[in-house]
Amino acid sequence: MNSGTWVAFSSEITLVVTAALNLMFQRKSRPNTLSWLSTFGILSAVIFSLFLVFSPQENVLLISTAATTQVLKIFGLFSCWIAVIMTSKSSEIHQEDKSDVLTILLLTTASLSIMVSTTSLLVLFLTFEGMGMGIYLLSSFCRNSAESSEASLKYFFHASLASMLMACGMLLLFAKTGSFDTQVVRVELAKIAQSGNSFYLIVTFTLMVSSLFARMGIFPFQGTLIDTVNGAPTPVSAYILAAKVVASAA
Repeated sequence: MNSGTWVAFSSEITLVVTAALNLMFQRKSRPNTLSWLSTFGILSAVIFSLFLVFSPQENVLLISTAATTQVLKIFGLFSCWIAVIMTSKSSEIHQEDKSDVLTILLLTTASLSIMVSTTSLLVLFLTFEGMGMGIYLLSSFCRNSAESSEASLKYFFHASLASMLMACGMLLLFAKTGSFDTQVVRVELAKIAQSGNSFYLIVTFTLMVSSLFARMGIFPFQGTLIDTVNGAPTPVSAYILAAKVVASAA
């Protein structure tokens, strides 16, 4: 990869490396030490994003480096940092689980960062899955709470339904446009609209919007999100709500 590619992925690479370091040192370090390491990684990722805000680069490998996407990344990183601080002080999460929570928070935020900046529907789907799996794992860390276990299972099945709807919508788009690139899809859909084939657009739009509404917990799919937030540890609940806002803005 050239230097532009490294710069475009610098925030995500930093988060993944920090998560790997957390895994390496989780048995030798205290949770507070790992929270400081996570904080350092998050702040480093913020600096890289700020660099892209003030020094725009060309889009690379289906990733947009526009200033607006970097601002959304920074909001996501700030949400992760708040969750890291809350996790280090939380009594709901066992001490031996805190390093795992920090690692999953970092990896979930890396998925969120790629999701808000990608220009490919396929990458969007994969990062949605990564983010959904992270939230599913995070919501189940209250070991002695039946409500937490129930909430995580509800979210898992709910996310599976959303994934199926999104996959169907994207396959229909690919079958008609021949591409997962958002720019190409936009142009082809405009041509389809001009040709008067509104039924195809309505079916595809319904599948995609239903999937996004289910993922974001928007009416009429808000019940599972409420149960997940109520059953998850407080730091995780705060992170889920903040991440959903960032994802919705994207």
